[in-house]
Amino acid sequence: MGLMEAQAFSWINFGTMLAALVGAAASVGVLVLAVSQFNEARKEARARATFDFINSTSSDRDFLENRDLFVSLCDKSAEVSLPDFAKDGDCKEHNAILYMLNHYELAARGMLSGALDENFFKAQLKGTFLRQWAAIRPFAVELRTKFENPLIGQAADMIYERWK
Repeated sequence: MGLMEAQAFSWINFGTMLAALVGAAASVGVLVLAVSQFNEARKEARARATFDFINSTSSDRDFLENRDLFVSLCDKSAEVSLPDFAKDGDCKEHNAILYMLNHYELAARGMLSGALDENFFKAQLKGTFLRQWAAIRPFAVELRTKFENPLIGQAADMIYERWK
């Protein structure tokens, strides 16, 4: 093999290696772009799910009726003890408080799992959540004792502690 052939051979190897490197760099760039777009779509989907969750309550008749009864009980907190309703599971007051407990527990579990956007939810409902969960909390504690289940209201408690 002559000198010219050896030089041509090394330029061919260099060209092949350079083409492989450029191809690999392009593949990495495409992958980074795809991951970025996936994360952005996921963020948008989480925000949309949060908006839908919050917005759905404005037209849900069961939610509105239970929320109204719950709020009226909270307004009478000087005369009424919400934990007392945990003992009587067969009255509309108990059901309304339990409905609100379950509503906030579902929202909190969604936020803690990442299915719902906590910052979006917090910006929209922080004050309402803190006031209402503070009222529900003793009821939840009573249910935990009654049913020996420490998980009742656990996620909502975690969000409450994080936000207060």
